[in-house]
Amino acid sequence: MTNTRLKEVSRVQNELRLNNKDSYFSRRTILFMLEDKLKFLISQKNGEKSLYRENQLFAHMSCFELEKIDVIKCGIVEFRTCKTLMKSKERLPETVDSKYFNNILNVTSIDTGSIFSPLTVREYAQSKRRKYAHIERLTYYIIDGYLYIPDYEVYAVDLDILTLRVEETVKKSACSKEDCCKSYWDYPLISSDRLAEAAVREVIQELVGTVKSIPPDENPNLDENIKSKTTN
Repeated sequence: MTNTRLKEVSRVQNELRLNNKDSYFSRRTILFMLEDKLKFLISQKNGEKSLYRENQLFAHMSCFELEKIDVIKCGIVEFRTCKTLMKSKERLPETVDSKYFNNILNVTSIDTGSIFSPLTVREYAQSKRRKYAHIERLTYYIIDGYLYIPDYEVYAVDLDILTLRVEETVKKSACSKEDCCKSYWDYPLISSDRLAEAAVREVIQELVGTVKSIPPDENPNLDENIKSKTTN
């Protein structure tokens, strides 16, 4: 992946300087705009039913660790009838919020021999009361950012997640071979280079239009304090 936060923010800053050498937008401001554009583009693709065709949109997490917890002490009433209950040691990275699609593409055991399907705790409770409840179905639940897997003892899973916090997918992956000491700015905006490029183009277009609408500075390249004195 080549669309690091620093690279794409610098592209926007350089384009703005070409249009107005005194224009300045902080890296954080530009990054916020890029992330906002990405969320819109993702929502748009979902509306077009093309979200899952986007290459490398989901970030991969390998060996996301879980631990067994006491079902009796579990605060989730529906899970107290579980044979066993696994909970992720850490919260999942923040996902791109949406009411219309699942932010997790898949959850599998490390050897990919077991595939887990999403369900709500209410659906889980209902499934326990059905005629064929004894037939094992591997499921997972996301509650308060934590991954839960009931009725199946597994201590690590692989998953693909839709997030703008790609650095967290690396730091929370026990099997990751990437350098976890990299700077926040050296991680990609999102796993998809195509979406990152589209977001950069839209932010540049928006900010260049803003810069061009600002009256020319009569005292270019001066410190802000000096500018205020010369214009009083």
